[in-house]
Amino acid sequence: MSGGLASSAATLRAVALGLAVLAVAILLGSANSSDESKQSSDVAAAVSAGRVWSVRTDGWVLRIDGAEVPLPGIPEVSTVPIPVRSELKLSPFDYVIQRHASNEGFAWQFVAAVIFEESRFQPNSRSPKGAFGLMQVREIAADAVGEYRFKLPEDNIRTGVRYLAHLNGLYAGVSQRDRSRFILAAYNVGPGHLADAQTLADRTGFDRNRWDGGIKETLPLLEEEQYYPSVPQGYAQGRSVVRYVERVMDRFWHYQRLTAAATLEEIASLEAAQASQ
Repeated sequence: MSGGLASSAATLRAVALGLAVLAVAILLGSANSSDESKQSSDVAAAVSAGRVWSVRTDGWVLRIDGAEVPLPGIPEVSTVPIPVRSELKLSPFDYVIQRHASNEGFAWQFVAAVIFEESRFQPNSRSPKGAFGLMQVREIAADAVGEYRFKLPEDNIRTGVRYLAHLNGLYAGVSQRDRSRFILAAYNVGPGHLADAQTLADRTGFDRNRWDGGIKETLPLLEEEQYYPSVPQGYAQGRSVVRYVERVMDRFWHYQRLTAAATLEEIASLEAAQASQ
């Protein structure tokens, strides 16, 4: 036990002893009072009969003639609690992410996971293909949702989230369980290439509206020479898209656990587990 805990325990023992002495004094006073109530008479009788009083501080029990009044144990009152963290800050843009994600019906941790994968939360990030900002928004995506300002962080997040919502509408026929993966795949490679993967699913006996047993298997075919020349959009790095989707979903789940974790100890454990992957 550390010095601070030992000191706290000693103080609490002293308090318990003080309470016991006070209780005895009160009862003795009751015995000498003129109170004629039955309760006071019983107490006076108990004291005058020489019944036993004892205080056992190691177990924190106040015993009066066999009747025990339990007090808190040392571990309960001397253990320093780990601070509760009901919400962990993921980035400097959490508030903006939360607001726009809520407006479009997304979990904010999902959007945060997309942003991490796209830019590592770097607002001035640029790609060789013209994608810009936190969510790596391209002009064609901004045009699709009627946004013309997407360079500043607030505008970029709003535009990116609105585009995610646009993609959500495109895949309304996909189950809720799989739709997030379809949205991510289309966000990464474009709806046209995803439509090609669905076409290949029809041709190869996979389900065009499922991820496992469907698009996860046919996206890689867009790299195969026997398949990609036969679809409108042609070649795409389908395996890279599948890995992108899996990384974002894994981070989304991690962020959900992280922001709901009750203690710093749990957070540290989660972060260590992710770092080892």
